[in-house]
Order: sequence, then structure tokens, then C-alpha cells
Amino acid sequence: MDHNSKCKSKEIRFRRLKKSDVPQIQDVALKSWKYAYRTVYTPKNIRKFVSRYYSNDSFANLVFPAIRKNQSCFHVALDGNRVIGYSQVAKTKLGWELLRIYLLPRYIGRGIGKKLLHHTERFLKQNHAKAYFAYAHMGNRISLQFYRGSGFVRKKARDQSPTSYCFVKELRH
Repeated sequence: MDHNSKCKSKEIRFRRLKKSDVPQIQDVALKSWKYAYRTVYTPKNIRKFVSRYYSNDSFANLVFPAIRKNQSCFHVALDGNRVIGYSQVAKTKLGWELLRIYLLPRYIGRGIGKKLLHHTERFLKQNHAKAYFAYAHMGNRISLQFYRGSGFVRKKARDQSPTSYCFVKELRH
């Protein structure tokens, strides 16, 4: 096995989101969406989605208030001082949902996503969650493989649409 295929803990650090991270999160979001959804959406639609879901207003009015209320947790992965990935889980009407987990393409396959999930799951367990779920577009093969490899199970009855699959992961306490 190539020694670069695994995450080296002294290179990559994990911590909670800070307001100063938002511009870097926006940059990572655009790059990771362009990679993950390149065969699903047009570049114009990707830019539109990212500008909506990762806007400064979205962070100010949705993300940070939910974090303050302990209804959400947002972790970032850093290489040095540079944000290279992130994950966010939030309490929704349907339960705890993994809203987003993305990495810059060159960091995929190095165990960083699984470590982000580990931090997310620690938060969920502290909040007595028994399970959480995520949606993945059928055309985003990277996410489908990631969820299956991370212990999630597809729940067809909870799919959002014929193209948006629901994955659920039970948590062991």
C-alpha cells in the first residue's frame, strides 16, 4: 500500500468551524462540487447551487445559529492552515442528517472523510443520537461508495426522488 494513501495525523488536523473559515469553505465547496457532480450538473448549475448553499447569508442565518443551539455541528479538515474538507450534521424534522461532507479532490481516498465522520459521530453520540442519515445523488459515485464503505445502508423507502438516495447509519454507543 502506498504510504500516501492514508491520512497522516500530523499533517491533517480537524476542528470545529470558525467564522474565518467561511471563504475557504466556499472555495472547497466549488472545487469539490465541480469534481463530484461533473457528470450530473452543468458548471453553471454547480456555481448556482454552491453560491446559494454556501453564501455568507446562509452561514450567518442558518449554519452558525444552529451550531449555537447545539442543533448542528460543522467540522473542518485542515492541511496546515488551509481548509481541505468539511462535514456538517444537523437536527432536522426527520432526525439527524449529514448535510454535507466534501474534500478537495486530491485528498479523496486518504482516510480524511472517515475521520470527519468520526468527529461527526462523536458529536451525535454526545447528543444521544441512535442513527443519522444522508442523501446522495445517484450520479455522485464517490459519495455512494463512501457511504457504503462507511457503514451506511440505503433505505429506498426514504429516497427523496428516483435520483436522490437515502443512506442511514446506526450508531453504537
